[in-house]
Amino acid sequence: MNAVWIVLSREYLTRVKKKSFIIMTILGPILVALFYGLIGYVASRESDSDEVYEVLLHDAGGSIAPRFTHAEGFRFTFTNASEDSVRRMLLQERYSGFLNIRDVDLNALDSVEFIAMELPGPAQKRTLERSLDSILRADRLKKAGLSQGFLDSLKTPIRIQTLELGKDGTMVNSIAEVRGGMGFLMAAIIYIFIFMYGVMVMRSVQEEKTNRIVEILVSSVKPFHLMLGKITGIALVALTQFVIWIVLSVGLMTLLSGIIAVPSGNAGAAGMPMQTGGLPGIMQAFMALPFLKIGGLFLFYFLGGYLLYASFLAAIGAAVDQETDTQQFMFPVTIPLVFAFVIASKVAFDDPNSSLAVWTSIIPFTSPIVMVVRSAFDVPWWQMALSMVSLVITFLLMVWLSGKIYRTGLLMYGKKVSWKELFKWLWYKD
Repeated sequence: MNAVWIVLSREYLTRVKKKSFIIMTILGPILVALFYGLIGYVASRESDSDEVYEVLLHDAGGSIAPRFTHAEGFRFTFTNASEDSVRRMLLQERYSGFLNIRDVDLNALDSVEFIAMELPGPAQKRTLERSLDSILRADRLKKAGLSQGFLDSLKTPIRIQTLELGKDGTMVNSIAEVRGGMGFLMAAIIYIFIFMYGVMVMRSVQEEKTNRIVEILVSSVKPFHLMLGKITGIALVALTQFVIWIVLSVGLMTLLSGIIAVPSGNAGAAGMPMQTGGLPGIMQAFMALPFLKIGGLFLFYFLGGYLLYASFLAAIGAAVDQETDTQQFMFPVTIPLVFAFVIASKVAFDDPNSSLAVWTSIIPFTSPIVMVVRSAFDVPWWQMALSMVSLVITFLLMVWLSGKIYRTGLLMYGKKVSWKELFKWLWYKD
């Protein structure tokens, strides 16, 4: 195992000393925070566009146009001109569009057209639809002898306070969206790191094979030990970067919580924690997450998922001579990983205990992504145990199989490798 340690040390030290690694390690949490902050800002703010669509309006029935005087972002001008005249006015850019209401029966507006040289976006289209809907709804309410004010008075604002009961009888604030967001963030980190550092393993193997350096290495190191050294060395690089990110992120979160002044969890009456709204409430729910369990599962699946897929990619790098040849092998290998990330987005914000979520969190090829999302929720212990055991067994099996491909392909040059050839390598005797 001394040879594995030598390869591991070389792979680790040559990468952590690079300026690019140091810069991205320091800037990583800041860039991620800015990225999510920008997404939240764009999603929460309303459009500040001052553009107003000057729209010609034709109403065949004549009952909508007199009341369709405004819609946000639009200004209407009623017209009975022919369609040819309207088309000429649009081509001359005198108006931005033409809204043609062909319906006479107002039970359902299914013959409405909007003609323009530059069509409005989906949000503007929904604005028009809502404005038309409000006019027709008002007509129906009037015929039924009701008013909009009466219907509004029937609406009851409801806000459900979610409290999680612990085994010791204590209750803490719990917001499902916070748990889902935390789980999805961890899944995204694992997804990115597996791809980023797994491909790094593959390219490192391929570079040494192309430069014939590997011929010197295998004279003193067994191919299997060389593969393990590379995989574990780069895994430590990823883990080092992630640990530094965690330390910096915790510092930023501590600073943020101090600025926001998160209220105490036992401020409510009768031992009930106070549920606050807005960002303080979110921070309070975030601080109540089971970080020890989440952190432990994240670390396990972070390493397990990386080691599983890195062994595949190392074998691919040893089997091919050119980077363009890797695509035919990478695609089927990474499909489960991409599928798991798609499932994770549904699990995080929909139902973490659905049958799809449970089984994909147990299957080893998808569990590193899906189970970390579910770890933010209450997962039965037997599901976690079954998932972890399955991942370990599959990892050991895949490392053994990948090692056989790695050993055979490492010194093979100038031959196009097919899937059939790879399967033959699996049965070669040591």
